[in-house]
Amino acid sequence: MFPGSVLSYKDVKEWIQSCEACQDLEQTQRKETFMSHEVPERAWENFGCNLYSYHSKDYLITVCYMFNFREFDRYQVQNYN
Repeated sequence: MFPGSVLSYKDVKEWIQSCEACQDLEQTQRKETFMSHEVPERAWENFGCNLYSYHSKDYLITVCYMFNFREFDRYQVQNYN
């Protein structure tokens, strides 16, 4: 499902729509109030990140709020004992 380290919005949306657990949770989660933010003047001046796992693989999504550009990267957690 994840070709390389780049996902399109369409890929993520289709995956969520086909995910049974996602559909069950969607019915039980209440909608949150929309909170807008100011559009920054420069690229990457304001951005957001999120970590998630899919099929035992870890990913980081980073979003630039100026251009609504999304970057998906796979990463591996290092265990140092």
